[in-house]
Amino acid sequence: MQPISLGVDAGSKAIGISAAAEKEELYAAEAELRTDIVDLLSTRRAFNGSLYGDIVVKARVKGVSQDELWDMLIM
Repeated sequence: MQPISLGVDAGSKAIGISAAAEKEELYAAEAELRTDIVDLLSTRRAFNGSLYGDIVVKARVKGVSQDELWDMLIM
């Protein structure tokens, strides 16, 4: 039996993993991290905010109470 070292390198754009014995590398892998999450969340926030705002404005024009509006939004 031989000792095996495990190495992990967590970078900002990729994560590298390797397992090595004294004289040879037994396993190596690299995973790229997603970089689009911030943009996707910003887009979702903008869409949901404008959608909610449209619903509230339409409800106020029609004279819907806040309780009725809340019931409509959670259904």
